[in-house]
Amino acid sequence: MGRTGAWFGHNHYPIVPDLVCIGKGLGNGYPVSALAVNKETAGQLDGGTFKYMQSHQNDPLGAAVANEVIAVLLDDNLIARAASLGETFLQALRTLTASEHVAEVRGRGLMFAVEFSDKAVGDRMYERLLERGYIVCNRGGMFRINPPLVINEADFLRFVDVFGETLAER
Repeated sequence: MGRTGAWFGHNHYPIVPDLVCIGKGLGNGYPVSALAVNKETAGQLDGGTFKYMQSHQNDPLGAAVANEVIAVLLDDNLIARAASLGETFLQALRTLTASEHVAEVRGRGLMFAVEFSDKAVGDRMYERLLERGYIVCNRGGMFRINPPLVINEADFLRFVDVFGETLAER
C-alpha cells in the first residue's frame, strides 16, 4: 500500500476495479487482509450463496492494526513521500546503467528493478551486497529493490554508492 506513490498500483492507470485484494501492506507485518468491493459487485454478492470464511475473520486486533497502518500512511504523508523520493532514487539508480552489466533500471514510487545483462552477474552482485549488509530480491538476473516507506534519502543514496562500487569491483 502506497509503495508505488499511490494507494494502489491500479491508481496509476485509467481503470476502476470491481474489487481490490489488500494483503501484506495493510498489516505491516501482522497477518491481516481485506477485500474492497465496489457497490455494484457487493450488491451482486448480497443475498447470494457466496460465503467466505478464514481463520482471522472478524479479528479485532487485525482491524486495529489495519486502522493504525492506514492512519500512519495518512498522518505521515508516506504515499506522497514515496512518489517524491522515488523520482530522486530512480535517477540515482539510473546512474548504474553506465555499467555494461546493467541492462535496465526502472521504477515507480519506492519500487525499483535493476536488470542485469547476465544472470551470473546478478548472482555475484547479490552475494556481495549481502556481505555488505544490503538485502535485495534476486529474481534470476533482476533485482527487486523495495526500500521501506520511511527510508531516508542519505541511506538510500549510500546504498546506490555501494551498489556502484560493488559493480565496479566485479
